[in-house]
Amino acid sequence: MLCNYQSYPRGGDGYMRLIRFHPDEDRLEAWSFSPYNGRRLRDYQNEFAYSGLGIFPPVPAAYRIDAEQQEVVTELVSDDYLTEPLAVGEVRAFGLAREINVRFTQPLSAATATDPAHYVLMEGPPVRSAQMLADDRTVVLTVGSPLDPGVETLLVVRGLQERLADPAVEPAELRARFVPEAALLVADFAEGDLGEWRVVDEGEFGGPSSWYVSGGRLHQAGNLYGPHPGVVAGRRGTFAYWSRPGAQDWGDYAFKVTVRSRDDDGVGVLFRYRDPANYYKVELDRQRQFRQLVRVREGRETLLAREAGGYELDTDFVLGVEVAGPAIEVTLDGAPLFGGTVRDGALRRGTVGLYCWANPGTEFGDVSVTAPSRSGLPSVRFVPPPRPEAWVPGQSTFTLAAEATADPALGISSVTFYQDDTPLARVFEAPYWLDWVVPAPGHYELRARVTDGAGQRLETRSWLVRVDAAGAIEFVDAPLTVQLVRSQAGKLLFHVPPWPGRSSILETSTNLVDWAPVGAAPELPVPLLTLDPAVGDHPHRFYRAVRRP
Repeated sequence: MLCNYQSYPRGGDGYMRLIRFHPDEDRLEAWSFSPYNGRRLRDYQNEFAYSGLGIFPPVPAAYRIDAEQQEVVTELVSDDYLTEPLAVGEVRAFGLAREINVRFTQPLSAATATDPAHYVLMEGPPVRSAQMLADDRTVVLTVGSPLDPGVETLLVVRGLQERLADPAVEPAELRARFVPEAALLVADFAEGDLGEWRVVDEGEFGGPSSWYVSGGRLHQAGNLYGPHPGVVAGRRGTFAYWSRPGAQDWGDYAFKVTVRSRDDDGVGVLFRYRDPANYYKVELDRQRQFRQLVRVREGRETLLAREAGGYELDTDFVLGVEVAGPAIEVTLDGAPLFGGTVRDGALRRGTVGLYCWANPGTEFGDVSVTAPSRSGLPSVRFVPPPRPEAWVPGQSTFTLAAEATADPALGISSVTFYQDDTPLARVFEAPYWLDWVVPAPGHYELRARVTDGAGQRLETRSWLVRVDAAGAIEFVDAPLTVQLVRSQAGKLLFHVPPWPGRSSILETSTNLVDWAPVGAAPELPVPLLTLDPAVGDHPHRFYRAVRRP
């Protein structure tokens, strides 16, 4: 532990670091105190505690008393290993960010905790990565697609090793159920530290800043400001921004935070923050009685909106920002500021931040970043099948495929295929398709449902399908599509349905999301010979014809 106080007055003001250990609680406390001035530093860097150190684990003893022999046999267990079994303490998932925060009851071995193969979501998307946080108990899982908000999900953990466990003991399988939240970020500061909030100090005077977590809120106790006390434009203070990977790519979202200030200077938020030279800022100042919205781009500040007013002193208020494309709406306790919508599309993506200017008495709590209220519904459509006569009666499976789109800020959580009201399969990543097992002869309805990261759902219309006694499939009301007649060494022969007076473009895709042109189709229903050099690069390739305007 390194402590350096030399930047304080008089070469350090006599501050020293004191540490108290509590062996019975396996915990330590640390604080900084100066016998010279009798003061104790109260910020998070100078006053903190750690529990679960693994230094003083309990040493259980088992006694066997033999009364006849008048002896006691004691079995001591090595204090190198913990005896309490590992368990999942809490699971929180943020659907839009595709993240699951799993907090365990014991410190973990990094070798197993960071291996995504140890984590499985039952009937959920695959786990792509696992990152262990500094407390050695919390693991952040990133999954392949957004989770369904509000839908209970089962997490199974296998083979996870405790840091202080006996390696000869086989780790137990752990199971935990949780309900994902429809949010990019939910921060209540319950962990007691800044976590992945990163502090940037811009001001020249009254510093340094002092950010710390206490009582479930993020506090700032420094008086940092610049360039001078009377400035209104170009103010430079201190801020903490959310630095989790992926947050820089957030586009449209609704950002809310609870704020309380015991000082009357500047306080506010940043949004679509890219770096210290590119962001939007909302700032409220009670002493100077103004509220303003500014854009900082390439280091130059532009005023977008300003009005008279401030905020209530020493009272909680909720500051909200909603951005959707170029539209910006700022609210104070739900009431719109700046006359409603302000339009500026210069910055389209970025994370969020919490801001202070010459304000040593500010606290922030209950931060949330969710989907904007105006987010569009997702869309889904079946990829029409080839003509019915192209399919041989009696085949056992038939490939069903769907195209799905959603707001990029939300992402697609899943596409579910239904036969009548029975779910056939839930697909989490593009391409969205499945091999449908052809049922017994009869009439059926096929549907596909898309769910985005905010839990919004949309379904296709039902396809009426008839299966005859020979196993032949007839799509009663399905439109025709491109038919692949022959394929040999990248040479493809297609039949494209004609649109009188309209030509079409033939396109190909491997994921039903990204399409590339491979040729132009004539207006007449004649076979179309074209080349697709990449035809063998992917196990599934899809083709469609798009009408030209």
